[in-house]
Amino acid sequence: MFETLSERIGTVLDRLTRRGALTETDVGEAMREVRLLVEVLADRASVRKVGVEETRLALLTLAGSKAPEAAMAAGVGSTAVRLDLLARPAPNRLMTAAMYAYAVGLILVPLGLLALAWTSR
Repeated sequence: MFETLSERIGTVLDRLTRRGALTETDVGEAMREVRLLVEVLADRASVRKVGVEETRLALLTLAGSKAPEAAMAAGVGSTAVRLDLLARPAPNRLMTAAMYAYAVGLILVPLGLLALAWTSR
């Protein structure tokens, strides 16, 4: 499961680091992948709490509804990816902890760089 997410996020990060300047599209694409990662981690927590079938049913129900803006990746075409990732075996706890740290880093590192650039003016 995390190999697929790592590849997707790695591809986005590679594209971001190869360019001299970031565009709004680049940032939007990176944020889409981060939202997907957060949603997949929430899906895994749901599986531990209520089970795989109930989580799949909830995802399919959400896919057919109009999701509010704050719903992150719910209802915006990520359902197929999330269902595919749910079908794979759950990773071990160490890998899960590493991916949580990775997700936090993906959010904090760009914000830190932005703050550094902003304060160095």
